[in-house]
Amino acid sequence: MVRTEDLKRQTLLLPKHDCSYKMVFEQILSAKKVRATVIEYNSIEAIKQCVLRGLGITLLPESALQAEIEQKRLLSLPFSEGPLETAILMIWHKDKWISPALKCFMDAARTLIGKLAGSPLRG
Repeated sequence: MVRTEDLKRQTLLLPKHDCSYKMVFEQILSAKKVRATVIEYNSIEAIKQCVLRGLGITLLPESALQAEIEQKRLLSLPFSEGPLETAILMIWHKDKWISPALKCFMDAARTLIGKLAGSPLRG
């Protein structure tokens, strides 16, 4: 199990954009006064390739790493703070027309994300 304190002086490879799980993770590090070297990337694929080459560790959604974990190329380690769970939101204006193509995309996204999450999603 990885404890927050174990991350001191480690190289953390994280997404550059502000995403909810990154913000939660940074809050945990700050609360525990853990300082680590953080390198930010614009691409999850770039982060995965760096981790595969031993350049650091990362915190990413398991769904983004599923193939590498199944192939035993990467290892998912339990975190002492428990799993970090965040919401996925799909937002649209209630009075705007939704084209058939957009409706199809929204339905497919709900289905796929629901399967990954293991539960049906509300529409």
